[in-house]
Amino acid sequence: MVLMVTSTTMLAVNAAEQAAIERQQQAQAHEQAVARILPRTPASMVNFLAERIARPTPTAVADACFVFSPAAQRQLADAHGGEDCPGAIQALAAQVVDPSGYVNHLWLPGRATQPGPAGTLTVDACVLDFGGIAGWSGPDPGPQIGHLTLTQQHGEGQLITRYTRCS
Repeated sequence: MVLMVTSTTMLAVNAAEQAAIERQQQAQAHEQAVARILPRTPASMVNFLAERIARPTPTAVADACFVFSPAAQRQLADAHGGEDCPGAIQALAAQVVDPSGYVNHLWLPGRATQPGPAGTLTVDACVLDFGGIAGWSGPDPGPQIGHLTLTQQHGEGQLITRYTRCS
């Protein structure tokens, strides 16, 4: 009888340990899958955001918020007076006067990206150029995005882990 209770207890403990290991493996696989779909370079991140800000469909707004960590989403919302990240993206979108020009004439100067602490990249998306390469003349077709800190995820794409508004 004691042997049977001990065996049953050991089986239950082993099953619980296996389930925990499987959950951990699934969580890691999920994180790696997410990392693979994040933008990989500062320029691709800025272009990704500009495309979603210029055409703020519900899916585009959700996609834009996806590339911000929870802390950075809060910083974005606080900086733009939004209740949450989608509200902040909508506030930026409301400043776009020419969606096509905002997406197609945007250029991130090379000096805008610098190495940051602990392997991060800082991106000054407050110096977006809408006229240099594309020859655009006239007022900026939309807002400067802000100061971004990018952190590479699992050796793959970048996640925005810090946000501050342009001065």
